[in-house]
Amino acid sequence: MNLYVDDTGSLKQLPPNARAAGLAAAAGHPCEVHGDAFVGRTVDSDDAFARLDFTLAEVSSDAAWVGEARARNARRREAGARAASLAPQAQVIHPGAEAAAEAAEDALLRPVADGRYSLSQDDSEVVVEVRVPPSTKPADVDCLIAPSRLRLRVRTLAEAEACVLDGPLCGRVRAEESSWSLSSAGGERLLTLTLSKAAPGRWASVLAAS
Repeated sequence: MNLYVDDTGSLKQLPPNARAAGLAAAAGHPCEVHGDAFVGRTVDSDDAFARLDFTLAEVSSDAAWVGEARARNARRREAGARAASLAPQAQVIHPGAEAAAEAAEDALLRPVADGRYSLSQDDSEVVVEVRVPPSTKPADVDCLIAPSRLRLRVRTLAEAEACVLDGPLCGRVRAEESSWSLSSAGGERLLTLTLSKAAPGRWASVLAAS
């Protein structure tokens, strides 16, 4: 199940959505929600993504899926806390490779050559940022995230640039834990895509080499 919200709702001074926020909190992911929200059920396979029907009764804090999500989120927090307590400063360094790793990391933090997006990452997430026209709304974004594939199109971009990313991913992701959002600051509009890695490690790029 996914909860789609307007991440700029508070900036737009939209009214708080207590029901959506309560549902997110019950699922173990507390957050503020402003404005309308859309709840959807999805199914992922290696190369497929589909939305499924669900009943009104399932949009409830005592639904079975809510308990499962709460338990999964609790396990993730416990695992993170356990890892941090065991090795808070741990870092694996391979002899002779430190300089190369630093250079590769610096390259990943710079915008790509064509300037359409920038990429940053850590061992758990890949973050893609795309500057889009100020008029861009959520309905202008077509984003499909599957475990091993990504498609990102923005209708407000020029036709030649509208297809920002489309193809097999460099690594597998947890699609249900990945998301995108739009934000505005200083007159600029930014689309942020966050991909949750299925396994830790660094990616050379967002999409696999063809």
